[in-house]
Amino acid sequence: MKFTNPTDACNFFGATGGEAGEGCTFAKQYFAGWGGSSTATLEFARFPTESTRAHIYGGGVVALSTPVQLAAALDAGTTLNVPVNGVTLTACFGTAPACTNLAGSTTYEELGLAVQSALNASPVTLGTITGTITPVSMAINVGVARESVAVQVNSVGGTLYNGAYVCGKSSPCLSDSSDQINQIENQMIWAPETVLQGPGWYSWFNSPAHNGFHMRYPTETINGIASYGVLTVTSYDNGSAIAAPMGINDGGVHIPATSYVWECISLCGQVGAQWIVNNAATVSKPETLNLTSVQVTVRWHSRTNGATTWGYFDVQQTGAAQPIGVNTIGYATGSAAKILGLSEGSPEYPGVLYSGAFASSPGNTVTSIGAWLDEFRASVDSSWTSCEIDYPSAVVPDTLPNEIQDWAIKHPPIQCPASWVSTPPSTPSLLSCVDGEPSCLRQ
Repeated sequence: MKFTNPTDACNFFGATGGEAGEGCTFAKQYFAGWGGSSTATLEFARFPTESTRAHIYGGGVVALSTPVQLAAALDAGTTLNVPVNGVTLTACFGTAPACTNLAGSTTYEELGLAVQSALNASPVTLGTITGTITPVSMAINVGVARESVAVQVNSVGGTLYNGAYVCGKSSPCLSDSSDQINQIENQMIWAPETVLQGPGWYSWFNSPAHNGFHMRYPTETINGIASYGVLTVTSYDNGSAIAAPMGINDGGVHIPATSYVWECISLCGQVGAQWIVNNAATVSKPETLNLTSVQVTVRWHSRTNGATTWGYFDVQQTGAAQPIGVNTIGYATGSAAKILGLSEGSPEYPGVLYSGAFASSPGNTVTSIGAWLDEFRASVDSSWTSCEIDYPSAVVPDTLPNEIQDWAIKHPPIQCPASWVSTPPSTPSLLSCVDGEPSCLRQ
């Protein structure tokens, strides 16, 4: 997304609130330096240093209707189809049998949650296998920041797989444990100090604060428990082959709800294959296990900048399921899709650039900082000569600024000093370095 003035950027990101608000703050800082005598362009791109899921970002035109108006339009007897990972989730709205009535939804947030529940009400059965699950728990020492999705694992008493839950004390640590800090989503293998499946930098699905984990201080070192399950396949029975992401259940007997298979670790495709399961369930004797489609979340995101107030619905697979590899999503179809702004071509909110519907797919993550930047310049835009990460320094791995800087040094005249990774305003300012002023870090 390219902006040539702060108003357009702030209309898109909103003036306050989380990373979006930082985008607005950064734009104001950047354009203030240029004054009125020069033209400048500020470009934003999603930089997935953590795990990222496929999304449908809905069209902002939906915000022209009130939640009550949207609910009434949906309840006229509409259907919604969302393709996720090659499977289509369906829902219907209105008073017909088995449909969801939305008449009680009076806010956008309530409407999103109601649509989410409707889509998740009837998961698609993909197949069945027979197998056992062995719970695994181990001690883990983590450096945790209250508002960060990055976590530094200082030590771990075993092999740490993506998908594991981390708790303060509960053993095993499960998806519904009251002291769950968060779930390990992805190992940042690009960080030099990271040991594969051992100590190093990982990403959470969301921040500990967002997850409801209480911390006395903004950053803490916690001696906790990490848990996951190891599924052993004793036979392949019906339907699709096991793959990630897929839901797994036994009808509620032994396996917690919202359990998912994450990755194969041995004998893949054979009898005896072992898979990581996010919940540390205990299935000691072989039993029939159902493989299902993953659940989705439907969230409303509001944006306000002065007199401009808009928002959009965002659909993605649940955080409990594996986000890398086959994680895909497509535009929604059915009569409800256009009403919710989730159909292809759903228009933007008037006057807000880039606010039309966009399907971002597949999910992905950065495995090499330099390779990602090379690919971006080769396939997206090669015109820029300076860059900054629009994250506060407290929420990114310590080594990320140096990784960016080292890449830039090898690609003159690009400048991306590590000192720019800070809560805006930058120190030194981006513009002063572009102009080559003495305050700029020399490379």
